[in-house]
Amino acid sequence: MFSPVTSLPQLEGPGMPAILFKFTRRLAMCGLLALAGCATSPPPAGRGAQAPAVPGGSDAPVLLRFDNSRLELQIQGQTCKLQWRGEFPSNAVALMNQALYEMEHHRCQRKIMALDLQGGDIGPAITVGAMLKNRQFNTELLPGSYCHTPCVLVLAAGRQRLLPDSSPPARLLLSQVRPDLDFGQATCATELSPGQQLTLLRYLRAMLPLPTATSLYEKIRQATCRSHETLGAPEALSLGLATGMLPAVPR
Repeated sequence: MFSPVTSLPQLEGPGMPAILFKFTRRLAMCGLLALAGCATSPPPAGRGAQAPAVPGGSDAPVLLRFDNSRLELQIQGQTCKLQWRGEFPSNAVALMNQALYEMEHHRCQRKIMALDLQGGDIGPAITVGAMLKNRQFNTELLPGSYCHTPCVLVLAAGRQRLLPDSSPPARLLLSQVRPDLDFGQATCATELSPGQQLTLLRYLRAMLPLPTATSLYEKIRQATCRSHETLGAPEALSLGLATGMLPAVPR
């Protein structure tokens, strides 16, 4: 399983009482589990988030909102589908944990994440992607969607990565990564910090075939504030980012 965390810090030191060490180490472990999306209870979604629309266990849709972001859980038999639209929120990991908590009330044999997200940062996107990968989700784009780079990173986590046969077509916009606040400069060119470079490349290689991961990384790195590459279905299939097409929806 992929996780952006590689090691647990050593907390024990000279003179620290054993009971305090055990307590602090337990807290650190809980933090790592929450980051990987494995916590048993969902953290609060943050200010502005709305509670689920219905109690868990019902087949009625469960809707979570935060500002301009809408995450909806749909249940059809043993298929559990999350639809995420709007702005990629700053508390994306907390919202995803809440949705996964709701899914625990259902027998989800098939899990799907459908996306139409704009904006956002790559850090939360990578964590959400790891959560999907570890739970064997398929991913897809919603018809007519404009999927920016953080959205593309989440799409990349799917076992199957499907694009809709729709009009207007779905598009993948390899938009510029926001600069690291402690490293980036106020320039139009993309300036990935060493940490961003390592995390992004390692993530893509964990999610995609190596040639696809390398090519996608270069396309994202070359984006600027004035230009970026846009992929349609043929380009995404050729690159290996998409694995297939969804059936056309009858009009």
